[in-house]
Amino acid sequence: MSPWLASLGLAAAAATTSACASQNAIVRQYQQMRPELLRGDFSGAAAELAASKGEAYKVRDRVPYLLNLGTLQHYAGEYEASMDSLIEAEEEMRALWTKSISGEVSRFVVNETSVAYAGADFERILVYLYTALNRVAQGRIQDALVEARRADEELQRMKIAYEGEEGLGTVYTQDAFMLWLVGLFYEIEGSYEDARLAYEASVQAYREVYGRFGTGAPSYLTEDLRRAAWLAGRELGPRPKGETDSAQAWGEGWAELILIHGNGEAPQKVEESLTVPTLDGYLVRVALPRFVIRAPRVRGLRVEASGLSARGFEAEPVSRIAEAQFEAQRPAIVARAVARAAIKYAATKTAERAVGGGRDASSERQVAGALVGLLANIAFAANESADLRAWTTLPSEFLVARLWLPPGRHELTIDFLGSGGSVARPGQRVEVELQSRERRILSVRSIR
Repeated sequence: MSPWLASLGLAAAAATTSACASQNAIVRQYQQMRPELLRGDFSGAAAELAASKGEAYKVRDRVPYLLNLGTLQHYAGEYEASMDSLIEAEEEMRALWTKSISGEVSRFVVNETSVAYAGADFERILVYLYTALNRVAQGRIQDALVEARRADEELQRMKIAYEGEEGLGTVYTQDAFMLWLVGLFYEIEGSYEDARLAYEASVQAYREVYGRFGTGAPSYLTEDLRRAAWLAGRELGPRPKGETDSAQAWGEGWAELILIHGNGEAPQKVEESLTVPTLDGYLVRVALPRFVIRAPRVRGLRVEASGLSARGFEAEPVSRIAEAQFEAQRPAIVARAVARAAIKYAATKTAERAVGGGRDASSERQVAGALVGLLANIAFAANESADLRAWTTLPSEFLVARLWLPPGRHELTIDFLGSGGSVARPGQRVEVELQSRERRILSVRSIR
């Protein structure tokens, strides 16, 4: 018998057992640091996550480790550290997306979890949201604009690549929220015509792409378009009924407070499996991941200051994007799982024949062959598992609340709201000093 046939079942069992154990350790690590997340202790959660490197997170789990660490560092106010983590994750995801042939073969022969995690498409795009918000917090608006624009550029590259695969995965072709951020950053730096064009692209993306995710354009986008057009020197018609006049507030020197609220927890991956007996008595097992959306208990956001208030609007339905994108790519995931099962079955039969010999072989050799086949089949079936790795510290959605205020010092009350508008969590109080015509962007988070 060839040496590789003798060791195939054991090697596969060892590889997949290690991968499964790593996945379970990642899940446990998240649950262990979840109390810190609920308390808003993002520094403590980041430290706990960093301590798990090499134990819960192995080398092949480098991307989810860096994404999770960068997110926690962002909300902890460690913006430069967050940039380092997220840039490293972005570079790794891009390299893995164009993975080698050997990487593809290992997926078929062993298990999805035995190779490095390259990130889901929506994860590869939303990394630019956090790098942009980091740059905003550092007062580097032009750099934030560069980061936000990279999201659309990356989506276009992905779209072109998928078109070569008969449109697979093209359901998420534009990110309307990131396009709105591009417009906002252009407006802040005074490029008003560029801002208007970006706002128009955002409205179109909400209409043509985000309709699939059940999200329409936030009402403030129409006002953004009018204000950017006015600032660019265009003539405006009558203001639609019910629309506030932010252009007038701008003209009077007021400042705008913009809250970007990461709400809830990212969709959770769970495993679905099917085990089918073959006619010759073997078991063929197929394991697939499935996204489960975790509906947030917090349903809205309200910010109040100096007798004025505003509520949040849904701007980025992360969970629904993840679910829709996964369903678009599900046929390819199923095809890989079925091919992997077929290859393992063929390898099992080959090992059995190599050890057992033909019909003329001794009974002892035939028994040995049957035993090798049985052990390999059990190992392959028991250790087949779906890839459940993910960017677990992402929110379920992003809400945006906007409030125009006169320049000066203000005490903000930020309330996270439950169903019916009741306060789900006691309000946070934040003091801000706003300059005339300043656009202050704050990033806040709720977990429940």
